[in-house]
Amino acid sequence: MTSAFANNSSQRYFSLLCLVTFLGSLSLSTLIFLSALLNEEGYSQQAIGSVLSAPLIPTLIALFSAGAILQRISCIRLMIISQALMILGFIGLEYALSSIPLSTIFRGLIGFGSGFYFSASMIYIRSLLSGPRIIYFFGIYASMFPLPNAFGPIVAQWYFKNHGSDGFFLYMALPGLLALLTLIALSIIFKGFDRSSKTPAISLHSYYQILCAKRFHALGLGIFSIGVLWGFVTGYMALYLSQHNFSVGLFFLPMSLALFGSRFGLLGILGGFSRPILVACSFGLMACAFALVFSLHSPLPIIISGICFGVGYSLSFPILSVWVSDSFDIDRRPIALSAFNASFYCGIFGVPSLIGYLALPPNSSYPLFLLMALAIGMGVFFLTAFRNQIQRRQA
Repeated sequence: MTSAFANNSSQRYFSLLCLVTFLGSLSLSTLIFLSALLNEEGYSQQAIGSVLSAPLIPTLIALFSAGAILQRISCIRLMIISQALMILGFIGLEYALSSIPLSTIFRGLIGFGSGFYFSASMIYIRSLLSGPRIIYFFGIYASMFPLPNAFGPIVAQWYFKNHGSDGFFLYMALPGLLALLTLIALSIIFKGFDRSSKTPAISLHSYYQILCAKRFHALGLGIFSIGVLWGFVTGYMALYLSQHNFSVGLFFLPMSLALFGSRFGLLGILGGFSRPILVACSFGLMACAFALVFSLHSPLPIIISGICFGVGYSLSFPILSVWVSDSFDIDRRPIALSAFNASFYCGIFGVPSLIGYLALPPNSSYPLFLLMALAIGMGVFFLTAFRNQIQRRQA
């Protein structure tokens, strides 16, 4: 393992930060159940959409401003501040459920903190890694964000079923609080832990240039669409399953395990295949996932659906991420990846606005049909838009 790290201290900091990020993400994963909770609290579909889409603007602001802030403070200090913001958001939600505007504000605050945490942690982790296995260990750390989805929604549903909303957000914030205290303790105990990891300042004009680049358009559209699919799954799948009296764990546990397993198994095996074909296949798997959820007569289709979505998502995100990175010169890659992440988050937090606007019943299958059509369409798009690249590789 040490071949990817400059020294033993870097290896230790990497392991500790994986644990901290897992704990913080465990709190965030319970928000997958938020739509179901709000529905039980009497929120309209428009109000639920408003709360779920609240993080869109705060998250984008955090992503685009993190570089400038890291010119003044270290990554660890920004992570401590952002973790504290997320905990404040959870505490605020506990006492704001009776007010739609306040719930929207506090959900946005959580998104604001998570945007800063994501940016700062990725930069810090990259500073710890070196050598040929960077991608592997970077992927291990990145998996700490979605892996808690295997547990958080199940715990959230159990708590709400047995205790209601009283104390819900306070208890769900406890792993995040533990993550915050651990970060503070580590920065005190290990002098080298809170080290500087500054990055060059990036202007808004640089982002505009990347977004206008033709080679970014197809890949940006691809990751935006994946964000839309992921946004529905993490925002509304728990509500949909709850309305049909199924446990959310039937979908999220196999999804998370399939995501984690395939990222470090299947991805390595398929790495030599054509990228457009792999991305198209991943969209096909996610389309199958939504098609299977239509069949809610037994738990088995839901379990298979979770596996299909987990495998599809685990392939598409890293492939598109590396593809975008390889499409630009090394000095423009950080800007391209920031624009890439921004497109992803626009999809995640944009879809609740659309579903809220449609004002469909919580048990409606219409959004599933639209998302299935989107996934199929994007799969066909990548096969046709990059057909010359596919043909050259096959020749």
